[in-house]
Amino acid sequence: MPHSPAMRSVLPPLPNLVKEGPQVRRAALLARVRARSSALAGLDDLDRKKREVALAAVTANGIALQWAPDRFKNDKEVVLAAVASAGQALKYVGKALQADRDVVSAAVQQNGLALHFASPRLRRDKELVLEACQRDGAALLFADDQLRKDEDCKDIAMAAHSISASTSVRSSRSSRERSRFVASTRDGRWPSLLHWSYHPFLAASNARAVGDSEAARRRSMRAGQTFSGWQGLSRELAQ
Repeated sequence: MPHSPAMRSVLPPLPNLVKEGPQVRRAALLARVRARSSALAGLDDLDRKKREVALAAVTANGIALQWAPDRFKNDKEVVLAAVASAGQALKYVGKALQADRDVVSAAVQQNGLALHFASPRLRRDKELVLEACQRDGAALLFADDQLRKDEDCKDIAMAAHSISASTSVRSSRSSRERSRFVASTRDGRWPSLLHWSYHPFLAASNARAVGDSEAARRRSMRAGQTFSGWQGLSRELAQ
């Protein structure tokens, strides 16, 4: 009897430590979290506390840091691997490393909006804010109040916004063809924070066929939603 997709997605049991030996189990653990980093959440405490397992999981997907033991959230090597994979993983980093310039710089290089989770001191760092704004103009909203009024930061943010807006228009069709919600939940991944509020999390398989006029109306509504998210930033830049 053929298996359903849900059944195929179930992970096989890990090898028995006594019967198979530690090396076989270690290899299976690493393969599991690399293939599906959210599997880190389901491991027993003994396996989850292994540093190489946590490192493999966050290297595959930095968001897996949320399921790692607290000591790894304060381990700079593990944290750097996590934010290099997903900048927004900075949310789960220990307070001390949220104030570490190397960690925050790596995070905003991957995702400018990770500036939101940086310490207040680093949100006052003009160089870091410029770096974040180059990646995503909306990052200016998370900068210190003084830097939000800084002309250099505003210019970089506006330039990044213009590039992002034109890219969003070109890629709108391909974005609609993929379910961000399914992608986010299957492996603990987040959709891009840039599109977090702008695109409905509807699976393409659940979408109904519509006529050309209705499709055009929905496209115009989506375009309005895409750019309405920038109104707050536009007001900031206009001041």
